Amino acid sequence: MVGQLHVRGVLSVPIRLTGQPMGTVDVYSTHPRTWSAHELEAMGEFATVAGKLVYTSVELASRELELAQLQQALTSRVWIEQAKGVLAATQVSDPEVAFQQLEARARAAEQALRAVQTDLARRRAALDQAQVTADERDRVAGERDRAAGHPD
Repeated sequence: MVGQLHVRGVLSVPIRLTGQPMGTVDVYSTHPRTWSAHELEAMGEFATVAGKLVYTSVELASRELELAQLQQALTSRVWIEQAKGVLAATQVSDPEVAFQQLEARARAAEQALRAVQTDLARRRAALDQAQVTADERDRVAGERDRAAGHPD
């Protein structure tokens, strides 16, 4: 490949990541040449900046992964708290007992705690929706009775 490009001069400067070489910045010339001190210094600076960019990119990816894990943990915690609240309210128990019940259900069903929590939250949402529907039905029936002249 180099021969096809008629390369006659090469400058290769290492890119370092935490002090270790991890690549190079390469400059090619079609004429044999000696690189000036200014060119060597400029390429060295460019390689330093490139190394810092790579390091920053790696750090950013690490932080994004950590953020995603924390968001997942927070979401999971919200589900846990909701499920504990549902159990505590419907079975008149304290939150710690509710959490123990959640864990027991998960073990008995051989499911992850998250799956049990999600199922419980869905059931609670369905019950809440059913209650809203029943309340609305009762309200409409009451209005109809009042309109027909029937007192409450």
